[in-house]
Amino acid sequence: MTRTLFIGLIGCTLAASVGWAVAPSYSLSKAAAPRQTQSHLAPPAAPPSACRYSDKTTYFPQGSPTYAVLDTALRLPSGWKPASLVKISAGATLQPSAAKAWRDMRKAAKRAGVTLHAVSAYRSESYQLTVFNRNVRRHGRAHALKFVARPGHSEHQLGLTVDIGYAPGTAVTSEVLVHPKTRNQKVAAWLGARAWRYGWVRSYPKGKVAATCYESEPWHWRYVGPAKAADVRAARVTLRSYLWHLRPQ
Repeated sequence: MTRTLFIGLIGCTLAASVGWAVAPSYSLSKAAAPRQTQSHLAPPAAPPSACRYSDKTTYFPQGSPTYAVLDTALRLPSGWKPASLVKISAGATLQPSAAKAWRDMRKAAKRAGVTLHAVSAYRSESYQLTVFNRNVRRHGRAHALKFVARPGHSEHQLGLTVDIGYAPGTAVTSEVLVHPKTRNQKVAAWLGARAWRYGWVRSYPKGKVAATCYESEPWHWRYVGPAKAADVRAARVTLRSYLWHLRPQ
C-alpha cells in the first residue's frame, strides 16, 4: 500500500524490480488441504526460503491455522475459512480467540488514552480477489502486486489479522515516533510497545522486506497468542521467520 492508499488494499507482494519471479495471473482454483503436524518442531538450520511468487498450499503447524505461513508463495486451500467468526465492529469479524484479544487490547489502549479502530479484519478469498482485481484496474498490475494480497495469500483470510487505524477508515500509515505528538503516531507507538502483550505481532516491519516478502505495513497486526508474540519479540525476528521454524522440514 502506498502511505495514502489503504482501505481494503493491504499488500502482500513485491514488484519484479527486486528480482522475484513474475506472479501468475490469478483466479480462484482448487488447492490441496494443508498437511498438519502433531507436535512442536525444532527450528531448521536454514532461514526461510527466498521470496518468490507461487501458489503452494501452506502447512498448519501444530494442527493450527494460527501458525500458518502465508506469503507470496504459500497460500490457504481454495475456499478455506475459519470455523467461527465473531463481530468486533461494524463489518469486521475475527476468530473468537483473536476477537477477545482485540477487545482486551483495545480496552488497555483506551485506558492509556489511545483509541484503536479495526479498519479491516477477516476477508474471504472471493472478497480478496475483488480487492485485487479492483486495484489492478485502478493502478495497474505492477502496483497492485506491491500492495495488495493475491487471493488465498492474505493473512486476513485466517480471521486472525486486523488493520488498525487511529480513526474510522484510516490506517496507521507513518512509522513509530516520526511525529510522536500526532494521534497517528501515538497509536503506532503504543502498538509497538504493547501489542505483543495481548498476542499481536506486526507482520511486516520496516526494512525487513527480504525476510517478510512484504512492504512495511504499520497497520497490519496478526494474532498468534501472547506466548508466541513474546517469543517473536525476544528473538528479534520477523513473524514469517518465526513461523517458518514451526513448519515440518
